[in-house]
Amino acid sequence: MACSARGCTILSACTSGSCILALFLLAGSVPILAQGSGNQKRLMSYYPMWAKSQVPPYAAPQIPYRKMTHILHAFLWLDPRGDGSLSIDPSLLEPPLIAAAHASGVKVMISISDRQALATFSTVARNATTRQTFARNVHDFVVVNGYDGVDIDWEVPKAPADTQPCTLLMQALRDVLPSPNFLLSMAIGADPRGTGFDVPALAPILDFINVMTYDIHGPWSSHSGHNSPLFLNKNDPGLEGSLETSMDLFEKTYAVPLQKLNIGTAFYGYDFEDVDSLWKFCNCSQTTSPANYGTYIKLRINGLGWKSYFDAVAKAPYLLYEGTEPRSGFITYDDPTSTQQKTAYVLGERNMGGVFMWELSADYDGQTQDLLDAMYRAFVLTQEPAFTAADVTNAASFASGISPGAIASIFGKYLSTVSGIVKAGAAPLPRELANTSVVINGIRAPLFAVANVNGQEQINFQVPFEVAEQTSASIVVNNGWSASQPLQVPLLMAEPGIFTFDGTNAAALHGANGSTITSSSPAVRGETIVIYATGLGPVSAGPGTGNAASRTTVSRTTNAVSVAVEGLNATVAFSGLAPDFVGLYQVNAVVPAGVRSGSLHLIMTVDGLASPPARIAVQ
Repeated sequence: MACSARGCTILSACTSGSCILALFLLAGSVPILAQGSGNQKRLMSYYPMWAKSQVPPYAAPQIPYRKMTHILHAFLWLDPRGDGSLSIDPSLLEPPLIAAAHASGVKVMISISDRQALATFSTVARNATTRQTFARNVHDFVVVNGYDGVDIDWEVPKAPADTQPCTLLMQALRDVLPSPNFLLSMAIGADPRGTGFDVPALAPILDFINVMTYDIHGPWSSHSGHNSPLFLNKNDPGLEGSLETSMDLFEKTYAVPLQKLNIGTAFYGYDFEDVDSLWKFCNCSQTTSPANYGTYIKLRINGLGWKSYFDAVAKAPYLLYEGTEPRSGFITYDDPTSTQQKTAYVLGERNMGGVFMWELSADYDGQTQDLLDAMYRAFVLTQEPAFTAADVTNAASFASGISPGAIASIFGKYLSTVSGIVKAGAAPLPRELANTSVVINGIRAPLFAVANVNGQEQINFQVPFEVAEQTSASIVVNNGWSASQPLQVPLLMAEPGIFTFDGTNAAALHGANGSTITSSSPAVRGETIVIYATGLGPVSAGPGTGNAASRTTVSRTTNAVSVAVEGLNATVAFSGLAPDFVGLYQVNAVVPAGVRSGSLHLIMTVDGLASPPARIAVQ
């Protein structure tokens, strides 16, 4: 394993005739949102404070931060006295949440609501003094506790009495929480017509609007129906709406900029008892209750007497009870397929600013989060792969730039949809892994591995030999859905990098028996050792790009390679490609007779280009 300031490289030799995997693993996380980039999409998660006490419990350690861009922490309550004060539930504050989110580049906003049937919002908003008091208190709470902004959940202001006060309240918050230092959003229902939300007046004040495109049907309905359908089914007796009808309303009627719109989906559903079909009339207020996906609905998908059906018009699944008990039942819910389809439609086809769910813990079954995973996969597929020239490196040294035939790495965001590591098998290496490809000056590069570990995305590849004698490389990454913009990176004749086991000690073997050189098994003066590296430049009789070096036809470097141990020249007996591996070079060198004992600097130089130093133990 080779570690540097950037992270660790695992050097894993495969079986004979196969590839070598040089994989960078970073202990921390990298945000999936480039902060400050106004055109990046958002995946936002409402996280309620009561999730910590549910079964199974869900708290800061369970949150997969790399799968979201923002967390909306719910709820900070208004004080029921209506004087602009706040009521802080003792279970709300969770410092590890803020710390872990910020370490992953995720913004955290505090979501504010009203326990008193939301009447307190009206009281506070209708008076200029209480509006200002409320705004100052919110500002102080955000700053003291390290939040990045505020989300207001006022459901719902009444028209016309609350219409102007609602807008004035949000303006008061904006005045004390200026953009871009603070974020400000508001949750608004799927169809706010007839309410006190003046959407065209609110939109310029807000960074974004969270459109609650769920609860289309529920206990208040007169019939069974979908909770959060993508499209409207004209068979719905009430024609209550859908994600699409709501998106049309906000985009076309209210003219809200697309980038400001976040569209919601549900990680919960509703269980309608004594209902045996979709669109069946019922006494719903007496027979309908909410149900989380992870601990209730998931168990019933084609199980426990329930059977899954799909409304092909609404693009929404539902369950009907068909078991042996003398009862009937209908459950509306979203599954991974419908969640992924909605996310792709919102962000891809409709090009809106973001998606979110109510709420993050509701699909947690104690181990997995199927709906969040589906949402994240679709989210990534709508993003263009993002990386910089500095993110394209030698896989051993992590120095920026690449050289023909070398093992190289790309670090970035949206490089693929994989979770974990997908690696190539035997050589020749594939030119595509997990639907991901890397094109260098028009040539598809062979891939060692595609990975997403702890939020760090990486592609390991071999630079094609065919780009030799060119001075720059145009690199394009395709994640199977979107391609990055071409990026120019330096293309060097050679760029030596020594692989290490731990970020310090060189990957080197005793020449006589092939055992690893360590502090407990050091090299000795006059001994021939084998050092593994990459980026040593062109070779004679080389294998084709992506192929393993031959055991019978030796591939030697054509440029002079020198090795120095603690500044003393080590005679090089051989430098070239390591047999049975792709892109891996080995250098056989003799430890200088006059070198001292200890952990010594080891440097490799090719035609005047020196590697970063590694260490080697000498007795």
